[in-house]
Amino acid sequence: MAKDSQASKAKYRDTKASSLAAAEVTYLNTAPGLTEAKQERALAVEAPQGAIILQLGGLDSSEHERMLPAYQLAKISMSLTG
Repeated sequence: MAKDSQASKAKYRDTKASSLAAAEVTYLNTAPGLTEAKQERALAVEAPQGAIILQLGGLDSSEHERMLPAYQLAKISMSLTG
């Protein structure tokens, strides 16, 4: 994220994904071709085989907000198996 010139106003925070330690970022996607910046977020969880990334975008910020409950459900129901 730090080097992504299409992302601005990134806010990082430590969080939990169910009982797993995680890092989450919210940011504005300012990619060329967009009529306006749109909200996005991503969650990273470390797993034995590597990092798991859960990203929520959307066509615009309004759609992002409508999909947020599904993202939150995925976040609180994550678990490592096997």
